[in-house]
Amino acid sequence: MAEQVRNELARASVPIRPSRILDVAKFLEPFTPFKEAPASLVQLLVGQGHALPEDLDDQLAHRGFALPEKRLRTAAPIPTGPIVIDGFLTFTPAELAFIENVAAQTPVTVTLPDWPGSSSARNRLLKNGFTERGAGPCPAAGFSRRPNQTVFAAPTLDREVEQIALRILEHHARSRDFREMGILLRMRDPYAPALERTLARFGIPARFHFARALTSHPAIQYITGIVRSLLTGWDHADLLTLLRMPINGLGATPEGDRVDFAMRDRLPAAGLTGLEPLLSASQQFRDLTSIDPWKRDRLTPADWAARLKTLRSLIPTPDRTDLQIWRSTTAVLDAFDTALDTTALALDNTKIPLGAFWPNAEVAIRIEKFRAPDRRHNVVHVLDVCEAYHPEFRIAFVPGLTERYFSKQEDRFLFELATTRATDETILSYPRFTDKGDAILRSFFLEEEAEPSGSTRFLPKPVGQGHALPNPAPLQIQHATLSPTSIESFLQCPFQFFAAKTLELRKRPLKPRDRLDVLLQGSILHQALAEGAFDPAFEQACQKHNIPRGYRTEAVRLELLRHFEAFQADRQWPLAWPSRTEQKFVIALTPELSINGRIDRLVVGPHHQAIVIDYKFSPAARVRDRAKVQGGLYLLAAERFFNLEPAGMFYCSLREPISWDGWHADIPGLALGESCTPSALRELMMVAEQQAIETHESIVSGNKEVRPADPVKCRYCDYKNICRIETISRATAAPSHP
Repeated sequence: MAEQVRNELARASVPIRPSRILDVAKFLEPFTPFKEAPASLVQLLVGQGHALPEDLDDQLAHRGFALPEKRLRTAAPIPTGPIVIDGFLTFTPAELAFIENVAAQTPVTVTLPDWPGSSSARNRLLKNGFTERGAGPCPAAGFSRRPNQTVFAAPTLDREVEQIALRILEHHARSRDFREMGILLRMRDPYAPALERTLARFGIPARFHFARALTSHPAIQYITGIVRSLLTGWDHADLLTLLRMPINGLGATPEGDRVDFAMRDRLPAAGLTGLEPLLSASQQFRDLTSIDPWKRDRLTPADWAARLKTLRSLIPTPDRTDLQIWRSTTAVLDAFDTALDTTALALDNTKIPLGAFWPNAEVAIRIEKFRAPDRRHNVVHVLDVCEAYHPEFRIAFVPGLTERYFSKQEDRFLFELATTRATDETILSYPRFTDKGDAILRSFFLEEEAEPSGSTRFLPKPVGQGHALPNPAPLQIQHATLSPTSIESFLQCPFQFFAAKTLELRKRPLKPRDRLDVLLQGSILHQALAEGAFDPAFEQACQKHNIPRGYRTEAVRLELLRHFEAFQADRQWPLAWPSRTEQKFVIALTPELSINGRIDRLVVGPHHQAIVIDYKFSPAARVRDRAKVQGGLYLLAAERFFNLEPAGMFYCSLREPISWDGWHADIPGLALGESCTPSALRELMMVAEQQAIETHESIVSGNKEVRPADPVKCRYCDYKNICRIETISRATAAPSHP
């Protein structure tokens, strides 16, 4: 508030030195031997058992600190001129005693708002010789200014702050500076974070007059996370979260993504040794190895504070072209140093390990607040209603007018204060529903319910460069060879194929507990059937994918073993023809397109007939749902690559109970599946060939349309979060208007 008064007086050309405008803590410094005790120091001392007031006072005094009340009582002010005390809603008894002490030596003027909360302080001042003068038209005292008021109700809080951002832009388009507009909040949360995101998204410069928790800044989250990881043995799961943070210079970079995927593949793991192949050439690895010996040292608290201050070097110097980020990072690192000094003050001067010092430091860090310096002038000001005693704006926004925030008698005063801060217009607002859809009761300080704002969302125009479609020539080269599975992927959705095969986007590796998924289970069964043994295939997969042993792993192993044994015991397949497993093939359909793949099992008859068997780890009901394109291409491979006569295509569901389905020519003794003529099998092959050629032509033409053939399968797609299929579905279902 002192800074706001300085700025107002400077704009009004009032001849007063900025250094003469102080808050109470600064004013007291020359007149008391005690510094103001940080909240973190008080908390640490209380945590050490000094909770009794006398004991706490003694411990603070021993360190040169005192609580605000004691500082006021022990101060011996020697004022040098008239004093104006302004900006208070009321005073504590200790503050009133101090005011009376100062008033005995020099003229003192005190301003108080006319509200019930200040009556006791006002009466005591009058009783002790102060005279009262009416403030006349002063808005803070009599609330006589009544600007135009507009009230709107938004569906949710997010829509409410979006509407505020749009109205700010509208006023700015009418040649009003951003600094002429303010947003007044009853309390910081939940509106300040939402406003910070939304105003930044709309490109609106804003200054938030709130002290932020030190732990909310990514620089502190990174440093404290590194220390915790050091003390717990460098668990790679914890380190992974830290190394992905952009604040360290590695996160959000191509190299950082490479490290991220490689570390995820190796989880669970711990220790710096396993990181050396991934990070040996990076500054981050050198930083970690340099502090690793700390966990074995014993130092005094002051020495630990000094050593931990060097961790600010882990944060690369921000680009000074963005002054706000640079100033914010500098301010938060300075506050981190202060928290460490406070911790050292609270502890005894004996040598202790880092594991004993750090928990106390984290207490101080959690309590510590910081304010990032912001010297920009043309910004929208976002501040607490209680601090809106002096500022005036041409346009003032007061969001969150619900019974949760504006319902008590004190809130009535703050409501009146907030609605008189504008000279031209006050815009009041509230959300009608929570994020869960529950109705919200508006504040009864509003005389009538507001008209709901429009439900249409106005989003800012995306900023960035558009990406040109890939050149057809590289696509022809890249996709000169396709697999039957890739063709089925394109037929399901062109965008799915584009993301997976053209862009080659790789799904983030699964967490260790999720790696033994259905896809891997199917691969294990395929390998076990090819090798004729289950246990080696399962062990090899667990070792390759770093799957931790546990209850779920054993449960899955037993289930797969049951499926494997059920297949081994299955006697539904009647033919005793010899068979080959895991047969790879490549066939050319056109000069531009070849098909490669692998047949799970190829059964060869006495007259060179070929029956293709494809294993599916899917329920029996879904086996026949597979596209016939795959089966037709496998039969083509049997004819053109293996020089056999196509006689049938079967799908076998490996889930117990084992089931078979497919198509086959008339073969004596074969009653499974659907019997058909050789011409029908030939037609299946030709249709599949033509479908593959048409698919290839569509791929190389650049088709990447979001068009799922089966929308139900979208829930399992790895790319559903980037194709935005849900927005396309809503747009398709929306009624058209003339």
